[in-house]
Parts: sequence; structure tokens; C-alpha cells
Amino acid sequence: MLETIREFAVEQLESSGDADEVRRRHADHFLALAEEAERVTGPNLDHVDEWAPRLEAEMDNLRAALDRLTAPEHAELAQQLAGALWKHWYMTGSVGEGMNRLSAALAYDTPPTAHRARALNGGTAMALETGDQPTGRRWADEALEIARMLGDPFDIAHAEFLLANVEAGAENWAAARELLERSRDAFWRLRPNGHYALLSTRVLSWVSSAMGEGGLAQELAEQNLRDARAAGNTRVEAMTLGQLASRAIDDGRLSEAAPLVRDSYRLKRQRGDQISVAGDLLTIARLLAYADRPTDAAQVLSRSSALYDELGAAVPRYDIADIEKVIGRIKAALSDAEYAQAQEAGRSLTDEDIDAIVDDAVARLT
Repeated sequence: MLETIREFAVEQLESSGDADEVRRRHADHFLALAEEAERVTGPNLDHVDEWAPRLEAEMDNLRAALDRLTAPEHAELAQQLAGALWKHWYMTGSVGEGMNRLSAALAYDTPPTAHRARALNGGTAMALETGDQPTGRRWADEALEIARMLGDPFDIAHAEFLLANVEAGAENWAAARELLERSRDAFWRLRPNGHYALLSTRVLSWVSSAMGEGGLAQELAEQNLRDARAAGNTRVEAMTLGQLASRAIDDGRLSEAAPLVRDSYRLKRQRGDQISVAGDLLTIARLLAYADRPTDAAQVLSRSSALYDELGAAVPRYDIADIEKVIGRIKAALSDAEYAQAQEAGRSLTDEDIDAIVDDAVARLT
């Protein structure tokens, strides 16, 4: 009945001659809402947990506003709105939608404003998660060019940080490290223990590990975990726990890895950080495979793959080699029929099922 009433109301609006004005005011209102959320949460994501439910509740209205603004005559406003929303899409795992919306807004050639740079940064983050490396590089380069032209220290550091992630995704480790060290130092000067100061240190630890500097990587990650906890930043705390768990698995320290990945997974799930949850499921599958639990490993790996698909995201390129090793161990232990059966069962695993698997692994390994 409500849909019928809505259709009748739209007909009346169209016949009134006021439709364009009402839709413009609607778009203006929700652009102001998104901009307020961006302003209040700011570069260090202050109060982001308070704003996430409010934005999610209004997402259909925000989509309608974007639909209206994504046109040549409103291109700058579309970039402003999409740029204000990108962190929400990213943190809720809606990277497929975010990529589509930002691509549509950035398709128009507009002046090099701070709003365009913000949308380009958001687009870069989405491109990395959806596996579109060339687009990510193109947007990251343009965002950095605009940031340097406008001269804002945070925007420059943020653009360099995202470009570093592009370089890391392409395994250009030396270039990634140079950009990360520069952006990390800038973030720490701007706000010690702020979100991006912690986040850039976490990524620097990962890059150090990829460059064969395991001791430095471990030291950076352990210090970052302490700093994140001191700052009350549960997002970076969870990400660093997962990173430490992955390193422990690499070193064969399964008894250490099990509680680390359990705590990481639960923190991320509590926060609704779905992209990171999918990544932790990969780590859990690795743990189970190396703990000689091939059926559980196959099920959890299947659930991770299904979640990436649901989010419109791609498995990170740097995880593919590890996944292939896990699959090799699973297939060496299971028949083809058993493997297929485990994969099918894994797609419908619930959070409670995974909790039980992880708790059992922790109990057996520690």
C-alpha cells in the first residue's frame, strides 16, 4: 500500500509543476547531511560510529540525491556528495556501489577542486578493493596533483598514502615504502596517534614484511597495536591483530596466531567492517589448513570468497599465492567430492558457525 501511495504522490508532484524545485531542494538537503557527516568525522574518523547508522538510514535518500546530481550540469555537486560518502561505503563494505557511484561522478571533467580530490581519493580506495589497479593509479595520480596544487598538508599526505597502496598492490615495494614513510611522518606531525598516523604505520609494517624485513615489520606492528589501543582506535587495533596473526602463521607459530585472529575477526565483525572480515576469514582458513583441519579450512575459505562476491570486492592480489597454498593443502587431504561438499557447506556458514570453528581451533592450539 505504501508503494501505491508513493506512486500517487509522484504523479501529483509531476503534475504540480514543482517537481524540479522539490527534487533540487531534496538533493541540497542530503548533500548538506553528507557534508556535515564528513565535517564532524573529519580526517581521523572522529564520531564515525555515531554517524554510520544515520547515514545508513538515509541511504535511499542519498542515492536519490546522487541520481539527480550525476549529470553534466551538476557534476561538481555529484563529486562533492560522492566524495563525502566514500568512507561510509568503504567501512560498511559497500565497495561495489561506491565504485559505481564514484566512477559516475568522476566521469565528468571538472575543475581541480578539493571536492574533486576527495572523490578521487575515495575512488582510489574503491578501485583497490575491486581490483581495478589501472583506474586506481590514474585517480591516485590526479588526486596527488590536485592536493599539491592546493597545498593542504593532510590532503597531500592522504593522497600519497593512497598512491602508496596502489604501488604496494602492484608490488612496487620500494616506491610504496618511500610514499608511506613520507605520508606517515606527515600524519604523525598533524595528529600523533590519529587514525591515519596509525593506519599508515600498519601498512608500512606490511610493506616491510614484503621486502624481507621481518624483524622491522614485527616491531612496527607490535608498537602500532599498543598505540591503537592507547588511542581507543578499535578499527586499527583489529587490523593490526589480523596482521600479527598472519605473520605468526607465516612463521609456524599457530598457537600465537589463533587467539590473535579470533580477536581480530570479532572486533571487525562488531564494527561491521565487512571487507576486513572477508580478509580475516582468509587468515582463519590458512590457520586451519596448517593446523591439519582441511574440511573446516575449505568451508571458511568458501565463505570468504562468497563474502567478497557479496560486497562486489576482489580478493587482494597479494593474498592469491597464500590462497593457492591453502587450496593445495586442502586438496592433498580431501577427495574431490569431499572438497566440493565442504565448499558448498561453507557458502552458508553463519557467524555463529565460524565462532565455533575459531573457538575450537584456539582451544586445540593453545
